[in-house]
Amino acid sequence: MTRIASAEAYRSVLPVLDQLRLALDQDPSAASGEQILAGVRIAGDELEKALSDHGIDRIEPQSGDEFDPIRHEAMMNVESTGVDSGMIVEVLQAGFVFREHVLRPAKVTIAT
Repeated sequence: MTRIASAEAYRSVLPVLDQLRLALDQDPSAASGEQILAGVRIAGDELEKALSDHGIDRIEPQSGDEFDPIRHEAMMNVESTGVDSGMIVEVLQAGFVFREHVLRPAKVTIAT
């Protein structure tokens, strides 16, 4: 059962690899930076969809959200006039959760 589940997870990321390969195999003298970037964006979107299909979702708090030490990692404290003390000011890096298990907390800046 584990092999079958693993094979399905691996199979779901193969289109991402294909998209990245297409973007990386472009002739830089013939393709614009925007075209290559568009291909990488498509690959990123496909990867996020594949992860989501397997129960892995982003943790992306917004400015003004309450800091949750289980889902967020405070990287720095800053003075902020528009956000209450202890609340999130900025998201530095998205986190990820697998169902209810935090794989990586979102890295955030907190208001003092």
